[in-house]
Amino acid sequence: MIIMCCKCKKIRSERGWMHSHIPEDRVISHGYCPDCYLQTIEEIEECGIIKHVS
Repeated sequence: MIIMCCKCKKIRSERGWMHSHIPEDRVISHGYCPDCYLQTIEEIEECGIIKHVS
């Protein structure tokens, strides 16, 4: 299974998150890379929907 960031479309691998070609026969699951996760949390906090607790 390949994990793809739902925002920037980077692929998770053993070497980290990177842009890469995905073979058509692979199963893809979506999540957030660390950079997009933090960016999304900041956007949600700015809207006042949630407060991020460290």
